[in-house]
Amino acid sequence: NLILSSFQAEGLAQTEAGGNIFQFTEGEEHYLEFTQIDQEVRSIYLDFALEKDTGAAESFSCSLFASDDGDASYYPIPSDRIKHVVVPDVAATKWLRTRFYGRLQKLKIQFDPGQVNPGDSLVLSAVSINRPRKLRISILRILGMELLVVLICLFQRGSRFYGWSYAERGRIHKVCIGAVLAVQLALLVLMFYTVKPYVETSLTVGGSHEQYQKLAEAIADGHVYLNDQVPEWLKQMENPYDRNERGRLAAETGEPYLWDNVYYNGHYYVYFGIVPVLLAYLPYYLIFHAALPNTAPIYICWFVICAAFARLAGTVIRKWFPSFPYILYVCIAAVLPFGIGSIAVLHRPTIYEVPISMGVMFAVLGLDLWLESVQDGEIRSIPKMAAGSLCIALVAGCRPNMMLVFLFSFLIFGEVCFHRKGWLRRFWKEIVVFCVPFLIVAAGLMYYNQIRFGSVFDFGSNYNLTSDDLTRRGFDVGKIGLGLFEMFWKPFALTTRFPFLKIQTVESAYMGKTICCSNTGGILALSPFFLLPVLVLIQRKRFQNDRWLLYFVYAALLSAVLICAVDVTVAGIYPRYKADFSFFMAFAGLLCIGMTDARLSADARDAARLSIFRTAVFWICMAVAFLSFFSFFVTLEYTLYTANPRCFYNVKYLFEFWN
Repeated sequence: NLILSSFQAEGLAQTEAGGNIFQFTEGEEHYLEFTQIDQEVRSIYLDFALEKDTGAAESFSCSLFASDDGDASYYPIPSDRIKHVVVPDVAATKWLRTRFYGRLQKLKIQFDPGQVNPGDSLVLSAVSINRPRKLRISILRILGMELLVVLICLFQRGSRFYGWSYAERGRIHKVCIGAVLAVQLALLVLMFYTVKPYVETSLTVGGSHEQYQKLAEAIADGHVYLNDQVPEWLKQMENPYDRNERGRLAAETGEPYLWDNVYYNGHYYVYFGIVPVLLAYLPYYLIFHAALPNTAPIYICWFVICAAFARLAGTVIRKWFPSFPYILYVCIAAVLPFGIGSIAVLHRPTIYEVPISMGVMFAVLGLDLWLESVQDGEIRSIPKMAAGSLCIALVAGCRPNMMLVFLFSFLIFGEVCFHRKGWLRRFWKEIVVFCVPFLIVAAGLMYYNQIRFGSVFDFGSNYNLTSDDLTRRGFDVGKIGLGLFEMFWKPFALTTRFPFLKIQTVESAYMGKTICCSNTGGILALSPFFLLPVLVLIQRKRFQNDRWLLYFVYAALLSAVLICAVDVTVAGIYPRYKADFSFFMAFAGLLCIGMTDARLSADARDAARLSIFRTAVFWICMAVAFLSFFSFFVTLEYTLYTANPRCFYNVKYLFEFWN
């Protein structure tokens, strides 16, 4: 154990107190240089912290350079110049396992100039080489490995648990679903507290993230335009939707404008769907006289989605595939809600994700209620049908492009009505009950559009003060191919660093403006569960006996493709938009799994293939779970390792056991 106490400092000055506290000074470079080491080094121990005026920093990054027997000049370690981050509260971040050529001669620790300011203090506790390290035993890692072994044993090929069908679930069903929902709730709570530092520091004031809160205040005041005053220069602009010209005038006058808000005829408006305001933000404001944080409706909606999806999966299996293995149903209900685009939404819970989350919630609830209302070819529950229609109608007030879920109504109720003579006369009451919620919601939305933009069909998204002029963007089919590839088919890239999924930029030969954001891959790669509908379509001739169910699959896939095409051309290529259409893919995948299992179960000669298929479904669920987990820690529009370094690096070294 050699403590390196002799060093040279650049951009650092020892404080009057002396000792191990140094102050950063003016200059472009700040580093510590240790020379004349001349030792074989297998490990380096770094123990220092950054003190700012606001207190101790949670993390501190630095770049390391070394010179050894093989290279007299400095070279970066690691070779790809990734900065090393020291988190004082995470002991594992202080250790580096090194592999030098022969003996280490010099070591240079260069601090990130973007992280320090003159006057900040460096508390240097120790820089040591070959320091003995205690054996580190992780209880969580041991429990995780044991759980994985148990799952492998339970779900191995030929396991007797596959013989327990959904129809035989009995009273244990409530216990199992209760346990699944409890685990999902715990995960959502953990995710919430993981992203909370980012939300509190970046999304609390200004920008575009307070639009729903401001709209609630405006409605309480008796109007639908925001109370914010529009600067005169914006009112006088010939084209207020020209971003560069807006920026120039805002800089010249010193009067800012509201970014990503709608501007129309001298007022600011909100183009996001109004339903979240009416159901959440306005009641909260009227009761508590405070602004509802965006994270609350988002995380509540996704917990409801978890419960609703478990119910929907149970309805589908009970209705068409009662012999489906109950244990696989539990796996699907537990895992799939986190594989339908939810990770990108929960990773960054902002105003943009609120209407998406509520739209998905109402779509899942509405579809399940519709399916439950029809049994044995008859409409058995008119209240459930009406409630389902209300949920689907409310989707239009959250995320209008998701209204393609309405297509399923023709298949669900068409089976009851269309093949019977005089069905209009026979089912007129049901038709009225079915349509009334849509008419009421449509009338409300049309009135809302009329009083804002003078047209019942104008939702106002074209008047957004955003990165480009949406009034002239239009619908360009040239973007569809790129968008479908990025959102559906793009494979993920792996790396040896946690979280093992690599962020990828959008590369395009499209000769025009493309609004996009980096991503980790398409939904078919990150949720292999969605590949099953594609495989069933290839083998569709084998499922002719399930022709009516195939129509559901066709409708779901067509809806997913159309919604994606609209999103990428009208809005852009963003990870959160996957949640708009992933639900349709999940519904199609659920039907395809059920059809395949039922077909293989019908023939004793397919027993071996049935066993392989069921085992494969389980491992697909596990793949979705792991990919979703790691995706949560990938850098999308912000980095968790800077927003919540303690959480990120604790999880990192839980998996990177070799470091």
